Amino acid sequence: VRFDLRALPGRQVPYFISAKGPERMAEGDTFAALASQIQSAAEVWNTVKTSELRLAFCGFTAPEAALEGPRIEVIFDEIPPGLVAMAGPEVLGDVAEEQGVPFIPIVRSLLVLPSNLAEPARPSWSERLYQTIVHELGHTFGLQHSWASGTMSTEITRATTKGSPLGADDVAGVSVLYPARNFREQTATISGRVFRAGVGAGVPLASVVAFSPTGDAVSVLTGPDGRYL
Repeated sequence: VRFDLRALPGRQVPYFISAKGPERMAEGDTFAALASQIQSAAEVWNTVKTSELRLAFCGFTAPEAALEGPRIEVIFDEIPPGLVAMAGPEVLGDVAEEQGVPFIPIVRSLLVLPSNLAEPARPSWSERLYQTIVHELGHTFGLQHSWASGTMSTEITRATTKGSPLGADDVAGVSVLYPARNFREQTATISGRVFRAGVGAGVPLASVVAFSPTGDAVSVLTGPDGRYL
């Protein structure tokens, strides 16, 4: 599941921020400051040289605005207990194919931030909120959770910082989804299958992690039949 860059002007994924900001914000915080942090978090993904993905801020939108075309929308609403934010594709298109590889194109993705950022206090300048936004943006364009301590790991397992927001696993993930020119030709791959001994049935959603000599880790979850690539 990913955006079809061929269907987008300039091959850029547009994202919009709801002009109806949070109902409550941390003391001393402003909507303008929060919006700038969202744009900064999006720019993090634009710096990956081995990925063709580029996110483009296309303005603030009224809640009733009718938007068209593939896009990411950032809104503010109630969040289920235990979550800081949530995001992911909301509308998908028909199965497409690029260079012989089938995929499901994303038509609309949604990133939901809390409408109440005052209790508990989540100021726009905080490391926790910033890394959460980077993480949730990853979900909007197709990345899933990882166990390799990158930004796509859960909040309590990630080892990234605001100064260094992406790990090797995050870079690999976005580069596989949106590979830059020659990325696949210049990158080694590992494939295999995880199965139950004595049964032969594949194990789905098993975490497979590869470590480099420098200690960087890249992970993937197995498919329904236990295979990974």
